[in-house]
Amino acid sequence: MDPVVALQRRLGASWWTALMQDLRGAVRRGRILRLGGGTYALPDAEPEVVTDEAVVHRVTLPGCLRGPGSVEARRRLGLADARSGSLLETVLRLALREAGLPVECQVLVAGVGRVDLVVGGWLVVEVDGFEFHADRDSYRTDRRRGNLLVAGGFRLLRFSYEDVVFRRSDVVAQIAAVYSAGR
Repeated sequence: MDPVVALQRRLGASWWTALMQDLRGAVRRGRILRLGGGTYALPDAEPEVVTDEAVVHRVTLPGCLRGPGSVEARRRLGLADARSGSLLETVLRLALREAGLPVECQVLVAGVGRVDLVVGGWLVVEVDGFEFHADRDSYRTDRRRGNLLVAGGFRLLRFSYEDVVFRRSDVVAQIAAVYSAGR
């Protein structure tokens, strides 16, 4: 929602927390995307514009990437993807890649917006934490988006925080089975 409109709705003044509730509501409804690091975008924003808004912080880590373990540390740093929407997505993305599956993160799907992960160009995997999926608006939005994905030719699998954290191998096996079965 336009911040000016949000303030006008509150008779011209508001607490920051109330404005953030409006922003979170727009994110839950899919009208605004939360990219992480305090960055938000419209679902149809051009990828180049979104990338230009990202800030890459570089730091020299003296001695940290030398000696025992440095090869593994460099390998892990090479797996980072700034597009990832959450730590949970990153954990699952890396597990899927380790299983040999072709996975992309934060893919823009026309008419739907960004989805968490896409395996093989057709299998959408959404990872949902409770924080942004706990009310009626987000429930309805998730159903609408899921239906649009299926109607658009995608297959959809949804997993919770607990699935990814406590049953990751089962989740990867299920995704691999659906992917192997084909469209």
